[in-house]
Amino acid sequence: MNHKTLNALCGLVAGGVLSVSPVMADAETDDYYLLPQLAYIAISLDRADPLYAAGFVLGWRITNNVSVSGEVYRSFAGGEFSRRDSSGQTLHKASYQMQAQAVYGSYRLPLTLSYYAKVKAGLVYEQIQRRDAKDKRRATQIGISSGVGLGYRASPLLTLEVDGVSLESSIVMLSFGCHYQWQ
Repeated sequence: MNHKTLNALCGLVAGGVLSVSPVMADAETDDYYLLPQLAYIAISLDRADPLYAAGFVLGWRITNNVSVSGEVYRSFAGGEFSRRDSSGQTLHKASYQMQAQAVYGSYRLPLTLSYYAKVKAGLVYEQIQRRDAKDKRRATQIGISSGVGLGYRASPLLTLEVDGVSLESSIVMLSFGCHYQWQ
């Protein structure tokens, strides 16, 4: 098993144990949720190691199946990469850091009484910083983000959910979680 696969598995386990995501409940409408969240972010640029991010979600469930949420994330670990020559000598070492804010609309499609599928789309503002020994560079971007998820409703107020979201063509975020909804 290579280190990228091991990092991916560690990210999935850490996200599954420690993260939370917005979910649906049985109440009519006007349910709100505010919760912390951890995420695993894969970056295809420079073959960088994955980022691990923390943030929170503030959401409003408009109907049983439709919700609107705002999400904020900031990376706290990972993102390192290095370039080597043909002999294996390190030419350059650097790392990525990322902050993102997003607004999503979500639709949850019931599959059974307990399981549902989720689609979400919205706008994301991201700030990516590349840091090395000589300087730091920062890029910002606003774009369209979309994703899919699956959820399991353990009780009317407790749900487990997994989301995969594309923040841009080179960045994918995966989050797992459980959520206790307050009304």
